[in-house]
Amino acid sequence: MTARSTHEILVIMNVSHKHPEARESEIFVRNMSEAHYLLFSDWSSRRRGRVAYDGDGNALNFSDWLPVFIEVWELEERHISISELRRNLLTKEQEAYGVTKSD
Repeated sequence: MTARSTHEILVIMNVSHKHPEARESEIFVRNMSEAHYLLFSDWSSRRRGRVAYDGDGNALNFSDWLPVFIEVWELEERHISISELRRNLLTKEQEAYGVTKSD
């Protein structure tokens, strides 16, 4: 497999934004609380940032919400896209808190 730059991988995974705290080798997963972060513990490269932003780039004032990042290599190693990871996290959270989809 040919090594790709983080930029190429972001384009391939259709990630259109980059959090200002993301390191060159990382991808922003999403903002989450400490409780949600703990549900994400099986990802060894996960890292919390300091400031959560909304989609327009405005800092959020939720004291328990922080941005979370993972290393690109871990997505590659698991053969999963960032979109799929986000969906999986949402499902895991719903299961953990007993939320069910209504028909």
